Parts: sequence; structure tokens; C-alpha cells
Amino acid sequence: MLKYTRGDHLKTMDGKMVLFVDPDASAAPRSAAATVAAERSEEAAAQAAALQAAAREGVPFCEECEKKRKGH
Repeated sequence: MLKYTRGDHLKTMDGKMVLFVDPDASAAPRSAAATVAAERSEEAAAQAAALQAAAREGVPFCEECEKKRKGH
């Protein structure tokens, strides 16, 4: 039995991001613009989840912020 479900796609759980890939999905072909928009949307969601997890755990994710924190 899988620990995660398809509904967990792009969620951060147990400190990890869940990603479901379905190579057998028979989706209708998209236009190039729709494909780029979908990829950007997924990337933005992944970035947001990573930043939220880092903030929750107190992990620095910005080089400039880390330099300021260290007093450099």
C-alpha cells in the first residue's frame, strides 16, 4: 500500500515533496503556450512548498538572508 495518494501531489509531507508522475496518462495534446504555463504553475507551486517548508523548519533559503544572519 502506498504511503501517499494522488491527492498529495506537490504537497510537502514528512519534510519531502510528493510528486506523482503518470506516464500512462492519456491527456489531450496541449499547445506550446499551455504547456509552458502549466510547467510554470507546477514550478511555482513546488517553489512555494519548498520555501514554506524551509521557513517552518528555520532553514535559510536565501544567500543574502543567511549572510545577514551570520553578520557578514
